[in-house]
Amino acid sequence: MICVSIAESSFENCLAAVRREPFSEIRLDQASFSPEQITKLFSSGNRIIATCRPGNHDDALRKEMLIRAVESGAAYVDIELEASSDYRNEIIKVARKRNCQVIISFHDYLDTPVISRLEKNLELCYCAGADIAKIACMVNDREALLRLFQLYYYKGRKVIVGMGLFGPLSRIAALSLGSEFTFASLVGGKQTAPGQLTRQAMEQILTILGIHTEVKQPQ
Repeated sequence: MICVSIAESSFENCLAAVRREPFSEIRLDQASFSPEQITKLFSSGNRIIATCRPGNHDDALRKEMLIRAVESGAAYVDIELEASSDYRNEIIKVARKRNCQVIISFHDYLDTPVISRLEKNLELCYCAGADIAKIACMVNDREALLRLFQLYYYKGRKVIVGMGLFGPLSRIAALSLGSEFTFASLVGGKQTAPGQLTRQAMEQILTILGIHTEVKQPQ
């Protein structure tokens, strides 16, 4: 499955994209949507991941927006591994009631940690309540890429993606290696992470490789 990551500050543009894409991620941290607008976005009927990274909004508002998204129909909610347990558990409690899948994510925007650290972070994601563990790291060389790929040997639902120079290769290989899904940008210039390909480019490459990208029902 290809998830299109959407970071539109315009509500109208975001709504149009969500309605068009069968599977998408809305980056709520990149916008200032009202509660009513969040409800409209996540009740569109398509499969959507609710994500709100730290930085632009305080934790209280981020939690409020994510809970609103879950209550409005988000299929998944993404929570950072480093978030406080109180913040994380309150969102997870609502997600469980709404049959919303929980993604616990670890990001390293500088490098790919050694394999023992990657394994520990993967384990911590599951311990924190993840239905799906997500690991995203800056991949600066082939050795780092191989360390990321080693995580596919471990049990559990997961999404493993790289950023930077070797990011595209990691994202193309993800589906065939066992990733729940992989991420792409809406169009060129709209990437939400370094190393993202556009959905169109990703589909073309995966089609050539004979890898199916249809949207499946959540487990």
